[in-house]
Amino acid sequence: MSTQKRDYLPFNLTFYTKQFLPLWNDILNGNIRPVKKLLSQTSHFSRWPYIGYPRLMSTFDFHYFIDFHSFYDRRFQSFLHHYPFLPPTSEIADLWGLFDPLFSLIETTEDVASLPGLDILHHSLFYTLCCALGPGEDVFLRLRDNVHIVRRHHFVLIGDDEISPWYEYIKHPDRIPGHWELFYSSMQAFPHDLANVLPSHLMKTLEHSTTLLQENGVNWFYPFEKINVFSKSDLSAPLLFLHGVFELCIRDALKGGLPFNFQLVTCQEDIDTTSNLLDYFLYDQLTTFKEENTMIIHSELLRQYPERMSLCLKQQEDAFLELRNRLLRRILFAAQNEWALLFLSC
Repeated sequence: MSTQKRDYLPFNLTFYTKQFLPLWNDILNGNIRPVKKLLSQTSHFSRWPYIGYPRLMSTFDFHYFIDFHSFYDRRFQSFLHHYPFLPPTSEIADLWGLFDPLFSLIETTEDVASLPGLDILHHSLFYTLCCALGPGEDVFLRLRDNVHIVRRHHFVLIGDDEISPWYEYIKHPDRIPGHWELFYSSMQAFPHDLANVLPSHLMKTLEHSTTLLQENGVNWFYPFEKINVFSKSDLSAPLLFLHGVFELCIRDALKGGLPFNFQLVTCQEDIDTTSNLLDYFLYDQLTTFKEENTMIIHSELLRQYPERMSLCLKQQEDAFLELRNRLLRRILFAAQNEWALLFLSC
């Protein structure tokens, strides 16, 4: 089952315009010397939604990285099928070494844009060179004999479960006008007016890069001017009551099922309540069948299980506030560096 994702990433638009696009233009023309030189000075590897990996890591973590990406990403799996790599023979593995077979083909192919897997290279370069998370969100690392050991992945800021409460929060009618509402409405289509500031020989390169990014969910961004305003605004609006957060609380509270008096709700004949246990699947059936069941179940759970409900609600509210605070830190990081902010939706 597919899931939706939303993410906000600090984005160095100036670097993208002045250095990344010329670099990608060289690659499309078969010249890999500039990118090889730049990568020799790069200490990390990024490919959304995994940002800020060390390029050099233990062979165990290297193989875990490969297996993990291959399992969850068919495009990456296809890339490895087209460009088999030699397993590292030392204790240290280099993630950028995955692209050595592709680099060799780029130098000898006339139509580089038609090479399979070029999108994987583009996105890896783009997120490595043009994006960052800022302080406090680095991949957790430890060193053993000077080898990086990776023990945590960065996942998207807003996953499938958080999308509904997030939009409920930033578009809530009780919010102070001009803050989160302005943030929500201030996105610009990517790449907006970049074509107006690029030399003519990079126009096709911009089009090619933009197409690849849009396929990866990059359609919108906030320019630095907007981010600079947001970084100086009070975006720490109180949580108030969010139906989406409460629904996540219900889901957590009902794990394993809870004894419940089903005579209080209206049931359809094909809804099986013989277990006398309310789990989230049954809750979804009952509330979908009759909307009035929602408030009845909410009230009864709060009455019967106040401590459990209070604990689950606090955990969900804390997690949601941390999500918001991570975004606020990214906005501040982007503003301090005069960067833009990408919005990814896929």
